[in-house]
Amino acid sequence: PYKISAKRIIRTLIPYLIWSVAFILAYRYYKNPLEVIERLVTFRTCDIYYYIAVYLQFVLLTPLIARLLNSKYSVIGFFISPIAIIGEYILIFIGKPLHFPWNGNLFFVWFTYYYLGLFFANKDFKLKLKFKFVALLYCISILIQYFEAFAWNLYGDFNMASTQIKLSSMFTSVIVCIMSVYFINLENFKYENSKIYKTLVSVGNASFGIYLSHILMMGILSKIPIYGQLFPPFRFALVFIVTYFCVVVGNKILGKNSKYFGLS
Repeated sequence: PYKISAKRIIRTLIPYLIWSVAFILAYRYYKNPLEVIERLVTFRTCDIYYYIAVYLQFVLLTPLIARLLNSKYSVIGFFISPIAIIGEYILIFIGKPLHFPWNGNLFFVWFTYYYLGLFFANKDFKLKLKFKFVALLYCISILIQYFEAFAWNLYGDFNMASTQIKLSSMFTSVIVCIMSVYFINLENFKYENSKIYKTLVSVGNASFGIYLSHILMMGILSKIPIYGQLFPPFRFALVFIVTYFCVVVGNKILGKNSKYFGLS
């Protein structure tokens, strides 16, 4: 049975607090003590840290989510995020939008992804649709994303045009998850011994450290003149590679203590 993991909460909060201190010092939030407290409590010491709040909510809710998943009403779980996103659309249209961080740090809009992960882990999933049809759906979802982004931008809301909190973005992401599980479940797909698998495992092990530190790494690399001249995809790749390397090296140097920095 699923239980609330206090260990997981602690292993998330300690790295968050340590890296938050780094951001507080880097951006000099300490000049205003009230701002420091506000940013810590709302998980805004770094703009991307809102998802730590989301993750902690899921850790606390996992026992209830697991009961829903194993009940005869399990299908309800797949409607929570779409309903929440539609609700946000309505608030925007009536002129009362949820502003950052409240539009992103509540678990409702991210529920589908977590629920889908538990579903794949606990259910014997078999793709009944032909893979070519699913791939076609993926292509269609990309076109829908462009259309929705264009529509939001035309409406004057660039934030909604570019955010992942859109129905079209969720549609695409769910299809990618389904395609990934399909490949993993192929009988002739010997992924465990492949170099790609080992690389992905290594990146996965370093992912929390990359997430926590890559914004600071972007700030450091931006001081290098050539960095700003790089084409964006190459810039992102450079940040990823350098951050990944630093996380791996930091993990080796700190050993058991690396967990306090989220490096292991």
